Amino acid sequence: MNIPALYYATSKDGLRPAISSTFVSREDTVATDAHIIVVHKTKVLFGEEFADSLPEKGIMLSDKCIKDIRKKEVAYVQLSSDKKEIILFPELRYIHKYPRIIYKLEEDFEKFPNYKSIIPSITEMKPIDKIKFGSKLLNNLHRAMSPDGGLGSYFIYNFRSSIEGCLVTMPAEEIEYSESYGIIMPSML
Repeated sequence: MNIPALYYATSKDGLRPAISSTFVSREDTVATDAHIIVVHKTKVLFGEEFADSLPEKGIMLSDKCIKDIRKKEVAYVQLSSDKKEIILFPELRYIHKYPRIIYKLEEDFEKFPNYKSIIPSITEMKPIDKIKFGSKLLNNLHRAMSPDGGLGSYFIYNFRSSIEGCLVTMPAEEIEYSESYGIIMPSML
Protein backbone atom coordinates (compact mmCIF):
# COMPACT_ATOMS: atom_id res chain seq x y z
CA MET A 1 0.00 0.00 0.00
CA ASN A 2 1.61 3.18 -1.17
CA ILE A 3 -0.05 6.21 0.38
CA PRO A 4 1.31 9.77 0.57
CA ALA A 5 2.87 11.13 3.76
CA LEU A 6 -0.34 12.89 4.81
CA TYR A 7 1.06 13.75 8.24
CA TYR A 8 3.03 16.59 6.58
CA ALA A 9 -0.27 18.37 6.04
CA THR A 10 -1.81 17.86 9.51
CA SER A 11 -1.69 20.40 12.31
CA LYS A 12 0.90 19.90 15.04
CA ASP A 13 -0.87 22.53 17.15
CA GLY A 14 -2.55 21.07 20.24
CA LEU A 15 -5.07 23.93 20.18
CA ARG A 16 -6.69 22.55 17.01
CA PRO A 17 -7.35 18.85 17.71
CA ALA A 18 -9.91 18.56 14.89
CA ILE A 19 -7.18 19.01 12.27
CA SER A 20 -4.32 17.19 13.99
CA SER A 21 -5.28 13.88 12.33
CA THR A 22 -6.21 12.77 8.83
CA PHE A 23 -9.95 12.61 8.14
CA VAL A 24 -11.07 9.61 6.07
CA SER A 25 -14.60 9.46 4.64
CA ARG A 26 -16.08 7.15 2.05
CA GLU A 27 -15.32 9.71 -0.63
CA ASP A 28 -12.22 11.71 0.41
CA THR A 29 -9.15 11.46 2.61
CA VAL A 30 -8.26 14.95 3.87
CA ALA A 31 -5.33 16.41 5.80
CA THR A 32 -4.93 20.07 6.71
CA ASP A 33 -2.90 22.29 9.00
CA ALA A 34 -5.02 25.38 8.14
CA HIS A 35 -2.28 26.63 5.78
CA ILE A 36 -2.56 23.86 3.22
CA ILE A 37 -5.21 21.24 2.53
CA VAL A 38 -4.54 17.97 0.73
CA VAL A 39 -7.40 15.84 -0.62
CA HIS A 40 -7.14 12.33 -2.08
CA LYS A 41 -9.86 9.89 -3.10
CA THR A 42 -10.21 7.26 -0.35
CA LYS A 43 -10.77 4.43 -2.82
CA VAL A 44 -7.46 5.24 -4.55
CA LEU A 45 -5.48 5.24 -1.29
CA PHE A 46 -7.10 2.43 0.67
CA GLY A 47 -9.15 0.44 -1.82
CA GLU A 48 -12.82 0.22 -2.61
CA GLU A 49 -13.68 -2.42 0.01
CA PHE A 50 -12.21 -0.33 2.84
CA ALA A 51 -13.87 2.88 1.62
CA ASP A 52 -17.27 1.19 1.41
CA SER A 53 -16.90 -0.20 4.96
CA LEU A 54 -16.36 3.22 6.56
CA PRO A 55 -19.03 4.64 8.85
CA GLU A 56 -21.13 7.50 7.45
CA LYS A 57 -19.40 10.13 9.62
CA GLY A 58 -15.91 8.94 8.61
CA ILE A 59 -12.91 8.18 10.82
CA MET A 60 -9.80 10.00 11.99
CA LEU A 61 -6.36 8.41 11.53
CA SER A 62 -3.51 9.62 13.72
CA ASP A 63 -0.18 10.64 12.24
CA LYS A 64 1.35 7.53 13.86
CA CYS A 65 -1.17 5.29 12.10
CA ILE A 66 -0.40 6.90 8.72
CA LYS A 67 3.34 6.54 9.38
CA ASP A 68 2.89 2.86 10.24
CA ILE A 69 0.87 2.24 7.09
CA ARG A 70 3.76 3.73 5.13
CA LYS A 71 6.74 2.17 6.90
CA LYS A 72 5.49 -1.27 7.95
CA GLU A 73 4.90 -2.44 4.36
CA VAL A 74 1.16 -2.71 4.91
CA ALA A 75 -0.64 -4.73 2.23
CA TYR A 76 -4.15 -3.65 3.22
CA VAL A 77 -6.18 -2.10 6.01
CA GLN A 78 -9.50 -3.19 7.42
CA LEU A 79 -12.02 -1.92 9.96
CA SER A 80 -13.04 -4.21 12.79
CA SER A 81 -16.61 -5.47 12.68
CA ASP A 82 -17.65 -3.02 15.42
CA LYS A 83 -15.87 -0.17 13.51
CA LYS A 84 -13.93 0.83 16.63
CA GLU A 85 -10.50 -0.29 15.43
CA ILE A 86 -8.45 -0.19 12.25
CA ILE A 87 -6.30 -3.22 11.56
CA LEU A 88 -3.15 -3.00 9.44
CA PHE A 89 -2.08 -6.21 7.70
CA PRO A 90 1.56 -6.25 6.58
CA GLU A 91 2.77 -7.80 3.34
CA LEU A 92 3.50 -11.54 3.61
CA ARG A 93 7.26 -11.06 3.80
CA TYR A 94 6.82 -8.97 6.98
CA ILE A 95 4.10 -11.05 8.63
CA HIS A 96 6.65 -12.63 11.03
CA LYS A 97 7.78 -9.19 12.17
CA TYR A 98 4.41 -7.44 12.38
CA PRO A 99 1.54 -9.98 12.50
CA ARG A 100 -1.12 -7.25 12.73
CA ILE A 101 -1.12 -3.71 13.98
CA ILE A 102 -4.31 -2.49 15.62
CA TYR A 103 -5.25 1.12 16.33
CA LYS A 104 -8.24 2.06 18.43
CA LEU A 105 -10.29 4.71 16.61
CA GLU A 106 -11.60 7.79 18.33
CA GLU A 107 -15.35 7.43 18.73
CA ASP A 108 -16.15 11.01 19.66
CA PHE A 109 -13.80 13.11 17.58
CA GLU A 110 -14.28 16.78 16.98
CA LYS A 111 -16.10 17.58 13.78
CA PHE A 112 -13.67 18.01 10.91
CA PRO A 113 -13.99 21.41 9.21
CA ASN A 114 -16.14 21.59 6.06
CA TYR A 115 -13.22 21.58 3.62
CA LYS A 116 -15.50 21.48 0.57
CA SER A 117 -16.83 24.96 1.35
CA ILE A 118 -13.41 26.57 0.82
CA ILE A 119 -12.37 24.78 -2.36
CA PRO A 120 -11.94 27.44 -5.02
CA SER A 121 -13.99 27.10 -8.20
CA ILE A 122 -11.73 25.99 -11.06
CA THR A 123 -13.63 28.21 -13.51
CA GLU A 124 -12.77 31.34 -11.51
CA MET A 125 -9.09 30.45 -11.31
CA LYS A 126 -6.34 31.38 -13.69
CA PRO A 127 -3.04 29.60 -14.34
CA ILE A 128 -0.14 31.48 -12.79
CA ASP A 129 3.42 32.06 -13.94
CA LYS A 130 4.99 32.97 -10.61
CA ILE A 131 4.17 32.23 -7.04
CA LYS A 132 6.03 33.04 -3.84
CA PHE A 133 5.81 31.05 -0.62
CA GLY A 134 8.11 29.28 1.81
CA SER A 135 10.03 26.20 0.73
CA LYS A 136 8.86 24.27 3.81
CA LEU A 137 5.23 24.81 2.83
CA LEU A 138 5.90 23.59 -0.71
CA ASN A 139 7.88 20.61 0.59
CA ASN A 140 5.08 19.61 2.98
CA LEU A 141 2.51 19.95 0.21
CA HIS A 142 4.61 17.83 -2.17
CA ARG A 143 5.17 15.10 0.45
CA ALA A 144 1.48 14.95 1.35
CA MET A 145 0.38 14.80 -2.30
CA SER A 146 2.90 12.50 -3.98
CA PRO A 147 2.33 8.73 -3.91
CA ASP A 148 5.73 7.95 -2.40
CA GLY A 149 5.65 10.76 0.15
CA GLY A 150 8.00 12.92 -1.89
CA LEU A 151 10.94 10.56 -1.54
CA GLY A 152 12.66 10.49 -4.89
CA SER A 153 9.65 11.54 -6.93
CA TYR A 154 9.44 14.63 -9.05
CA PHE A 155 6.21 16.05 -10.36
CA ILE A 156 5.30 19.09 -12.30
CA TYR A 157 2.30 20.41 -10.42
CA ASN A 158 -0.34 22.64 -11.96
CA PHE A 159 -0.99 25.87 -10.04
CA ARG A 160 -4.15 27.94 -10.48
CA SER A 161 -4.88 30.99 -8.40
CA SER A 162 -7.75 33.20 -7.28
CA ILE A 163 -8.52 35.35 -4.26
CA GLU A 164 -9.76 32.15 -2.54
CA GLY A 165 -6.32 30.53 -2.62
CA CYS A 166 -4.06 28.54 -4.87
CA LEU A 167 -5.26 25.19 -6.21
CA VAL A 168 -2.49 22.65 -6.79
CA THR A 169 -3.25 19.61 -8.94
CA MET A 170 -1.31 16.56 -10.03
CA PRO A 171 -0.29 16.17 -13.66
CA ALA A 172 -2.76 14.30 -15.88
CA GLU A 173 -0.22 11.49 -16.41
CA GLU A 174 -0.65 10.47 -12.77
CA ILE A 175 -3.90 8.67 -13.54
CA GLU A 176 -4.36 7.16 -10.06
CA TYR A 177 -3.96 10.52 -8.38
CA SER A 178 -5.56 12.70 -11.05
CA GLU A 179 -8.43 13.60 -8.70
CA SER A 180 -6.09 14.54 -5.83
CA TYR A 181 -5.43 18.19 -5.14
CA GLY A 182 -4.01 20.60 -2.64
CA ILE A 183 -4.96 24.11 -1.66
CA ILE A 184 -2.63 26.78 -0.36
CA MET A 185 -4.66 29.20 1.70
CA PRO A 186 -4.62 32.90 0.62
CA SER A 187 -2.90 34.03 3.83
CA MET A 188 0.15 31.96 2.84
CA LEU A 189 0.55 33.51 -0.60
